Amino acid sequence: MGQLFERVKVWVAARSPRQILLFGFALFVLYGFPGYMSNDSVNQLLEARALTFSDGHPPFMAAEWSLLDRIIAGPVLMFLLQGGLFLVGARMIFERAFCPRGAAWAAIGTLLFPPILSVMAVIWKDAQMAAYLVAGTGYLLQPRLRARIFGLVLLIIAALVRHNGLVAVFPIILLVFELRSGMRLARRLAVVGGAAVVLVGLTFGVSRVLTTSHVQLTPMWSDIVGVIAFGDTRSDDDLREVLRGTPLVIDHGFQPQARILYALRGAYRITQGDERMFRLAETPEESAALSRAWKDLVLGDPGAYLAYHWNDFQDLLGMNPEHPPGIMWNWFLEDSGNQVDMIDHDATWSRFQWRVSVVVYWIGVHTPLFSPWFYALLAVVVGLALCRARLPAALLLSGVLYEFSFFPAGANPDYRYSHWLITSVSIAVVLMVKQRLTRRRE
Repeated sequence: MGQLFERVKVWVAARSPRQILLFGFALFVLYGFPGYMSNDSVNQLLEARALTFSDGHPPFMAAEWSLLDRIIAGPVLMFLLQGGLFLVGARMIFERAFCPRGAAWAAIGTLLFPPILSVMAVIWKDAQMAAYLVAGTGYLLQPRLRARIFGLVLLIIAALVRHNGLVAVFPIILLVFELRSGMRLARRLAVVGGAAVVLVGLTFGVSRVLTTSHVQLTPMWSDIVGVIAFGDTRSDDDLREVLRGTPLVIDHGFQPQARILYALRGAYRITQGDERMFRLAETPEESAALSRAWKDLVLGDPGAYLAYHWNDFQDLLGMNPEHPPGIMWNWFLEDSGNQVDMIDHDATWSRFQWRVSVVVYWIGVHTPLFSPWFYALLAVVVGLALCRARLPAALLLSGVLYEFSFFPAGANPDYRYSHWLITSVSIAVVLMVKQRLTRRRE
């Protein structure tokens, strides 16, 4: 046993950084090939093939997928792209604190870290955003200006693949991007401000050009139901007056129905299904009535508004044991009975994939590693204690601000929404600990 350990140790020590990265990427491929998908993934693939891009999902991701799908149909190239970008970017980031071999090991350790791996293997905008953010940050750290400009391009794409991606991008540009080293603070801020303006313009401009059909994304539905559910007891006559002109499908029991809908979770239930309280607005008058009702309810009872959003945010952070966010997704299709023929794609698990998924799930259930609150706490405690450099500070700030961007959104809790918080904090903590150990040795 001792001889085998020594032989493995010698073999590992002889591997080059490139071989280490290829080894780690091979494990990533073995775990997720050809890429897991949910209903969101399938909808974006259908848009990609029809070349009709709605803004219900970021249109850039569907446009990107339409190009890759024409080379190899299905999710495989998207899967390889997001995993490859993440690994390359992580290596460049860790080279700021490690030797080349150490950076390679740290990069594959981050990609294969179960709370990160479980999302990076799924074709989701959350995984795409994380891949472009990590790669963009890595290129911003390079000495050549051309590489840093390319990093900005990657960060623009990160903002394009997630509706709230700009929130994650800004701290990285603010604290990491340099047009050239040694610039004075005033000039540096002017350059960063200009880059931010260009970023915002390109993000909204590209999305608008690509969009062929508009989907109304608004928190009004969730806010109206949430405020009624969390507010003080109100009569039907009172709420009927507040909700006048809105597309209601019930004529009594407004507050009990709102509380049922909130307890069931799922914003789609508000306008769809047997429990729905409204139908979608069909006329400008109904839309105007919804806006008026939203203002009356939110401004009339800000306490209920904040209580409802804080409850949702606790769910998102995994602080509510009654409504834990799903910790992993390892299905190739969410509705295989219909979607196999719909997108002409079928896949099943290998024994390796299934066994690794069981282990990942066990870690998620029996440890706090899949709990977003753990990383939020880590960001505050470790960040305040150890953070002395711009790079880890940028990553921590990016992850925390991105997580807080879900507070006003009224989004249903989902583990993948916290993926960037977990990723950014994990990378930052490794950097800070390594830098701290290096300073002690010196």
